[in-house]
Amino acid sequence: MGAAAARCLLGCACALSLAVAPPSAADTEVDLDHLEPGPSIDVDFQFPYSDFLFGNWLGARDLMFDYGLDFRLHYTSQPMYNAAGGQKKGGTYLHNLGLDILWDFETFGIPNTSLLVRLSNRDGDSVSKEEVAPREGGNTFVVQEIHGEQTAKVVNVQLNVNFFEEHVELAIGRLVAFDDFTVTQYNCQFMNLAFCGAPRAAFLQNPGAWTVYPNATWGARIRLESPDRRWTLLGAVYDADYENREGDPTQSNSNNNGTDWRFGENGVLVAGELHYHNNRDSEVGLSGVFKVGGFWMNEDSEDIGKTDGSTVDGNGFLWFVGEHQLYRERDGEDEGLGAFGSFQYSLEDNANQMDYFVSFGLVYTGLLPWKSRSRDRTGLAFAHGAFSDALKTPRRQQGLPTKKHETVIELNHRFEVGHGIALQPDLQWIINPAGTRDIPDAFLMGGKIYVEF
Repeated sequence: MGAAAARCLLGCACALSLAVAPPSAADTEVDLDHLEPGPSIDVDFQFPYSDFLFGNWLGARDLMFDYGLDFRLHYTSQPMYNAAGGQKKGGTYLHNLGLDILWDFETFGIPNTSLLVRLSNRDGDSVSKEEVAPREGGNTFVVQEIHGEQTAKVVNVQLNVNFFEEHVELAIGRLVAFDDFTVTQYNCQFMNLAFCGAPRAAFLQNPGAWTVYPNATWGARIRLESPDRRWTLLGAVYDADYENREGDPTQSNSNNNGTDWRFGENGVLVAGELHYHNNRDSEVGLSGVFKVGGFWMNEDSEDIGKTDGSTVDGNGFLWFVGEHQLYRERDGEDEGLGAFGSFQYSLEDNANQMDYFVSFGLVYTGLLPWKSRSRDRTGLAFAHGAFSDALKTPRRQQGLPTKKHETVIELNHRFEVGHGIALQPDLQWIINPAGTRDIPDAFLMGGKIYVEF
């Protein structure tokens, strides 16, 4: 067994052994609401000190809060091992160290205004690229969502302003599209990039334009709430050239660290999304939200139906996303079963590698019968994507197998250990990796370790 595989298995074993240990009394009242890479940003960062590994930082948190500052330092690792199928057995270990800073300007007499800054540092290799389907550059539904942009990076630098009792919110600056669009509260229960990191099909263009953590781009977003908060309307415009590649598919990324803040030269992306909320903010009954939206961009993208470097002018996607509680054990409590799902449809098959994408999942909070495990979450999810027919001709010309579809099924359980620590054993089954039908289905095991300092 190689050193990387041994390190991966050791990390998984440690996660599993710690997870099943009975929690102390101090751990049983922890209420974590992690800001992990991926899902939407909640700019209210105030948490009990018991939710952090180092508590109040010897009083530093209170001192910073007096000046309107909230700091959140968090570490995520995702060791995974390909136990069967794929091209070869083996595992990888990778991590993300993130810093989130929220500065509330109320301290300076400026109400309803805040500045969000997020930084990321990633390292490690992808089991999808190294073990599951290396000859295809990895399977499409990447097993570990924190792989990508393995370097130090500036993410959000985002000014938020609320008006009219928070019925109107504006955000401007360096924004991440997935913070606001196509997201549900359940996405990042899962490790696979098909779920955590926006529905995968939306960002399979070259050059990329739809941003997901840790990539950000210049943009402006508005959120409008109806008076009864039953409806929400989102609208945004983003610079479609966050890598500064000027629409050239053959050019490399010239903004690896997120510090090149020039406006791009490859058009803009316009996105919109309409939400309908059911029983919003209610502690009685079952709540949910349904979203319909899409984006259109006028950028140049690689024409995937050709091999001569040709580009396609314009691209778009439509989607439906929903989440809803299906069962609540008691009114006013979080324990119970929730479901989420999404459907995406490509409007330009020669620019998008997938014609359509569908996902569905279930998440149960407090499935285990012990009160001390009431905040644990158990997740089961399925995703399937069909590749564009435009890919067939160039792959045949190159003597490569054509791509049809890829599917992933993921099962996990997140143990909230307490004091900012969460451990999550994880199993994934990749069906038809990379869509080529000549790589055996892969079965992977591992987990996620999360620490909030």
